[in-house]
Amino acid sequence: MLRYNIERMILMRGHTDPKSYLKRMGYTRYVISHLLAKPRHLDITYLERFCHELRCTPNELMEWIPSESEPIEDNHPLTKLRRNGLSTPVYSALLSVPAEKLDEAVAYLQQLGEKE
Repeated sequence: MLRYNIERMILMRGHTDPKSYLKRMGYTRYVISHLLAKPRHLDITYLERFCHELRCTPNELMEWIPSESEPIEDNHPLTKLRRNGLSTPVYSALLSVPAEKLDEAVAYLQQLGEKE
């Protein structure tokens, strides 16, 4: 099953409360509930806005859950969309880095950003 996981990217970008983030973006409670329920369908204007705001691609907002009844080979392109739960938000990962290595961690993250 292919679906959107907007919450994952919001958390990865350092926003600790996806509901508050979406509310600040101007979404109604109804839309917020729909978006956080990992929808299978998403209006293209929402998708474009999320990609712009969260600096990501549509693929990074999607996840694929394999079907037990229809197995596919390990090298199938859909396997790149397989996610193992929520990824660790960057700020949480940085909390585990010793203070003396924070400069090095930030430099590495900046280097990764420049490669694109």
